Amino acid sequence: MQVKISSDDPIFEQAITLLKLKYRTGANSKAIKKALYDFYRMEIENEILRGHNDSMTSEIDRLRELLNLYKNFQTGKRWNCFK
Repeated sequence: MQVKISSDDPIFEQAITLLKLKYRTGANSKAIKKALYDFYRMEIENEILRGHNDSMTSEIDRLRELLNLYKNFQTGKRWNCFK
């Protein structure tokens, strides 16, 4: 697939130049192609990390509830009468 992008914006040209330096290539198309692949890879990694973060957050919430339940049981009247 071929995509042609033309722009007279100097910031866009500077971004292309920086991508060519980063990926050590002389062609605009190769630099943009590598940048797109990197972006896609990072997007997948971000989705995985978001899922892991959500999982850990729910586990922390569950453990906090369990700890609060334990604290409430420990300070309850039933526990004090056994001391």
